[in-house]
Parts: sequence; structure tokens; C-alpha cells
Amino acid sequence: LDSMILITLPFCSVPVIFLVILLLLPGSPIMLCKKKQKENAKQTLQLFRGQNYNIDGEFEEMEKYTTSYFLEFKDALKKNGCVRGTIMVISMHCAQQLTGSYAIIFFARRICDIANVLANPNHGAIIFASVQLVGSLICALLVDRLGRKPLWIVSLVLMGLSHTLTGLYFAEKEESKINPIATLAILMAAYSLGAGPHPFMMSSELLPMEVKSFSNSLAMGCSWFIGLLLTHLFSHAINTEGMRYYVFFMFGILCFVSALLIMGVLIETKRKTLEQIRNELDS
Repeated sequence: LDSMILITLPFCSVPVIFLVILLLLPGSPIMLCKKKQKENAKQTLQLFRGQNYNIDGEFEEMEKYTTSYFLEFKDALKKNGCVRGTIMVISMHCAQQLTGSYAIIFFARRICDIANVLANPNHGAIIFASVQLVGSLICALLVDRLGRKPLWIVSLVLMGLSHTLTGLYFAEKEESKINPIATLAILMAAYSLGAGPHPFMMSSELLPMEVKSFSNSLAMGCSWFIGLLLTHLFSHAINTEGMRYYVFFMFGILCFVSALLIMGVLIETKRKTLEQIRNELDS
């Protein structure tokens, strides 16, 4: 018990430190401009850019942006761009849950135990976490070169193939030459390549400030509701001999369907300013 307390206390202190830092940070210049607090906005922008930086041109553009684009919430919901942005963000968060990644993470040890490939099933969770780290690093290197949308689609297709191969293993368990730990490791790496980080990263690019809180809350609500249903389904399926391969095939199909959804709904935001993205959404 004492050792667990010693391990958890440092991790518990990190959110507290971040909370203190956030309380000390000033408001964003754009939000202060929106609230007509121009002097405070100028001071904050100067603080962020440094005392030797000339902020006049940037501040003028910021004022123009807040005057031209910011609307009241009820008016913003009538704008085509706000509605399209909200639909895209909800689609991304739902697609993330439909991949079944959270179910795999939650039941990693149980899956490894049933597969009976590793000497210690606990090592499976370590392998999955390690490949997620590698996938995240690859994503960070490629996201501004290849673009968000291509990485999204590649991620979902790889996850669909991984689920399908894992389903084939459980369907032909005794005769199968497929290594389920390898296929699930590829799945988790692919998840970190696109399906994991992109919904959170792109929501800040696609949603205007006026509807960001509402749309993000709605998207997260839909996401966790789907996640609850799928995780509950998976918990029963993984413990039922004849259902294991069905649930992996189902997740594989959902990944391919999600890839088509992202292909049809999402726009590319690579190297575009917020104004360019907003104009594209409004068009």
C-alpha cells in the first residue's frame, strides 16, 4: 500500500501544478478583443510575443477578425460553417469510438490471457502502450507533411485490417498462424497515428469560438455514449467462446465504414489559417 501511494502521489501532483499555472495565465488576446477589452488584449499579446516585438499589425488583424467573424451563439448556430464544423467534430469523435480502441485498451490483459501467446499476459498491455508511443511520435512527424485527412484514413484502414486478422485468429484459433498480439499492436500503433489524436487536435481548427464549448461537449457526449455501449458489448463478447471473432469482425467493418465517413465529411486543414478554414466551411 505504501509503495502504491508513493507511485501515485507524484502523478496526482501534476494536475494540481497545471491548475495553479492556468489560474495565473491571462485570458487569450482574441477573447479579450471580443469582450472589447482592447488594452488588456494588447498587453497580453505583447506578453506572449515579447517586449521587443511590434504587435500593431497582428493586433489590427486580430481586431478585424473578431469584428468580422464573431457572432452571438444563437446566430452562430444558423451559420453553415458552424453547423458543418460541428458535424465534422461529432463524426470524428464517433469514428474514434467505433474503432473499438478503448475496448482493446480496457481488456488488453483479458485478450492476451485468452490468446495464450505470451508467457505473462500483463506484458501485452506494456507492448500496446509502447507501440502507441511510437505511433504518436510518427504522427507528430508526419501530420504537417502528409495532412490530417490522409493520416486519418490510413489509420482507420490499418485498424480495420488489424481487427479482421485478429477475428480470423479467434475463428481458427488452433490452426491459425496469425499472431494476435502482433495484429493488436499494429492496431494500437495505427490508432495513435490518426484516430487517437486527430479528433482533439482538429476540433480546435474546425470549430469557431462561438460554438466551441457547445459543439465539443455535444461531440464528447456522443462519443462516450457510443464508447459505453461498445465496451459493454465487448465485455460480454470476449468472455463468450463463440462470439469473440464476431466482435473483432464487427469492429473491422466499423473501421472501414468510419474511413468512408471521414473521407466524405472531413476537410483538410493542413497549413491553413483559421480564417481560411472558416471561409471553406462557410462556402
